[in-house]
Order: sequence, then C-alpha cells, then structure tokens
Amino acid sequence: MAALMNPLPTSIHPASADATSQYTRRRDPMRSTHLGRRMTALLAAGAIATTLGVALTPAAQAATSLGTLSITPATGNESNALTATTSSSCPAGSTGLIGYMSGPGITEQNNGVAQSIIQGNRPANETTFPLSGIFKDVFQANSISAPSGVFTVRIACIGPDFFSEVGEFAQTVTFTPRSAPNGGTYVANPAAKPATQTTLATPTPVDPVVQGTSVTLQATVTSGEGTPAGTVQFKSGATNLGAPVALAAGVASLSTMAIPAGAGALTAVYLPGANNFATSTSAGQAYIVAGATTLTGTSRVGATRGCTAVTGGTKTYSWLKNNVPTGITTASVVVPAAWVNAAISCTLTSTKGGTSVSRTSTAVKVAAGAAPVARVKPKVLGTTKVGKTVTCSRGTWSPAPTTYKYTWLRSGKVIPRKTAAKYKLVKADKKKAVSCRVTVLKSGYLNGVATSPARKVT
Repeated sequence: MAALMNPLPTSIHPASADATSQYTRRRDPMRSTHLGRRMTALLAAGAIATTLGVALTPAAQAATSLGTLSITPATGNESNALTATTSSSCPAGSTGLIGYMSGPGITEQNNGVAQSIIQGNRPANETTFPLSGIFKDVFQANSISAPSGVFTVRIACIGPDFFSEVGEFAQTVTFTPRSAPNGGTYVANPAAKPATQTTLATPTPVDPVVQGTSVTLQATVTSGEGTPAGTVQFKSGATNLGAPVALAAGVASLSTMAIPAGAGALTAVYLPGANNFATSTSAGQAYIVAGATTLTGTSRVGATRGCTAVTGGTKTYSWLKNNVPTGITTASVVVPAAWVNAAISCTLTSTKGGTSVSRTSTAVKVAAGAAPVARVKPKVLGTTKVGKTVTCSRGTWSPAPTTYKYTWLRSGKVIPRKTAAKYKLVKADKKKAVSCRVTVLKSGYLNGVATSPARKVT
C-alpha cells in the first residue's frame, strides 16, 4: 500500500493538483471541491497502476477540433477577467473540460506539452463560463516579462477514462508588448469557422421538363465538426428559387415551379446566418427546362419562318400544316405556296439522355406571298402608226411569275377585248396615247401589275 502514498506525476493528466492549484483555488474556489474529488480518483488510479506495475501513459494533446472557441472581451489587457464560449458542449460521455494556453515563452509542461492551465476542471456540458485564470497568471508562471506574438487558448474535453482528451475548441490571441507593467494588450483573433460541404441531390423529375413543372430539389449540408444549422438558398444560375429554406438535421428541400427556361445550372448555397459554420456552395447541375416553342419571321408564302425555344439538350424539329406533319425537319423553312391559307406550326423536341420533351408552337395562318415586282417595266414595241401592229413586252419580274395577262389602253382607258400581247392600231387610236398593262400571276402570291409608258399614235 506504500504505492498509494506516491504522488501522481503532473504529466499524467492536466488536472493534477500542482498544475491546477495555482489558478483554480485562487480564482474559482467553488470548483475546488469538485476538482478535489476527481483528483482523489486519479491518485487512487495511479496508485493501483503502480501496485500492478502498469505504466500510465500521458494523454496526447487533442488534435480533433470539436468546433470553435470565443474569448471575451475580444480585446483588452493581460489582467482582464475572461469568459470562454464554445460552439457546442463536449461530446456525450465526456467527464469534464480543462483550459490550456500555449505560445511564445510558455515552457510549463502539462500532459507532456509546453502549455499552462488557464482553466481548472469544469462540467463537460458547459458552453459559456468564466475562465479561472487570466493571461497575466500564465505569463507570471512562465516568467514572461514581455508577452508578444500569437498564443493559443484551447478548451479540451476529457474522456470517460478521466485521462484522454476527446477533442478541443481553440482560439488564437495576439499580444502586443507591454507599454507599462500589466499593460500587455491583446486581440482575440476571429475563430475560423468550421468548413461545410453542400451537396445537391439529383432533381426530380429527371430533365428535360416543360417549364412550369414542379421540380423537387434537396440539399444536404455536412461538416466534420457537427451538424450545421441555418438555411439553403436554391438557385438556377444567378436566379434565386424562392426564399432560403431552413435546414432540418442538415437537409433542406424545395418544390418549385419557378425554374426558368433553358439549361441553367442548379446550385444550393448554404447560408449559416448566425450559426458558427462556413458557407459553402454545391456543384452545379445542368437542368433543362423547355420553354414555349415560338415561330419567327412572317407567315407569308415565300417568307422564312423559324422554329425556336429557350431550352437545351439535343433539339429536333417537325413542321406541321393543319396539325399534320409535313416531313420538314429543319429549324427554319421558306414557306411554300402549297401552305397558303393553311395553319402552320412547329414542334420542337429537346432530348437529354433517354428523356425527351416536346412543345408545339401556336398555329398561324399563312397569307399569300407579296405580289411580284416589275424590275423592268413593260414597253410598247413597234411603230405607233395606224395600221401597224405593236407588241407589249412583259418586262422582268421578281419573283418570276408563271402567267402573264395583257390589257391595252387608249388615253388611259381600257380598250375592250384587247388582251393579247400584240395589238393592231386602228383609226380611233390616231393622235391618242396607247399603253399596255401587264398583270402577272404566281401560285400562292398576290397578283402583280405594271403599266408601260404611253406612246402617241400617228
């Protein structure tokens, strides 16, 4: 039993009596009883281990981050009373928490590491508490006369074995050299927020879909340091899809009919709000929404009509006449004469993978084409003398007509029954002006008309 009287080395655990007493008893007397009971258990465990010949290995400094630590006040001097706030409580099964400080000039050894205790044992479920030590305590204990540089304060959670550390919360503090005794000032550096990963599940239904279809989006936000809270903003390109959706157990879902037409990338953006996590954005997922199919151009014979839609994927086309496919599958078409007075439309199909969606334009009636235009006007050819035969040249027209009709005029008035291309001048024409009018016809087009210059008959 002599072994029971052996003191437990301070390296066996951060809560050793020597290491704790210099701060805990002075600044946190209410914790002394709790810490004493725990130390009795630790000393007994050490004695038993010594009796059994078992070496107790000091627990290594915690490497697993459990979240973030905030020291308040965030700025001050080395004599300020301090409050610590952790982003969460210690994991289930933890038996307490201990506070340490390390940095330039700190040589005290606790748990086999150069670090000083700044907080004695506290219950593991606490997240905000006054530190039992102040920065000046640590500097005095380590004979640091001019504290300067970046120091680390960490709160370690102690496991159920009373020895090992199961994780930590940490924050860095930058000190400026003293300008007067006790005048070392510090700034608590903002804690790095735990990283998150946002994943957007495959939207349902599978695209492409018709614009206005209800689409369900689901995002999952994870972190290695707990389950993030906050909201998720679903987006299509730069467009927000509704308001941010609150996370429930790290998952947010949205059903929306507001995805704009096209092939924009859907994303989910995690917005932590006041929660202590970093924002993150999912990878984009191209999602095709087929907008309405529309016709471009003019519905007139001879004009070019196009078939278009705001959509994505592989596009195919089918032109319809009175709702019957014509066999024309190009994106545009020159309206043929056979379509005059018919209702034409176009079906555009978008395909991605094995999924297709089709949308048909509104049908539009086709009007007759514009009348052919005489690029070169008709002329009266030949000698304009009574008894002579003159000819009406038909001129040059665009588009080219298929039929030409003639009318002869005397002093601008129609000469009855004279409708041939040739005309024999008679006594009634003497000293009068004779001209000819050409009317051209083309199937599907309005009739074109042009009149020659008049010539005086002798």
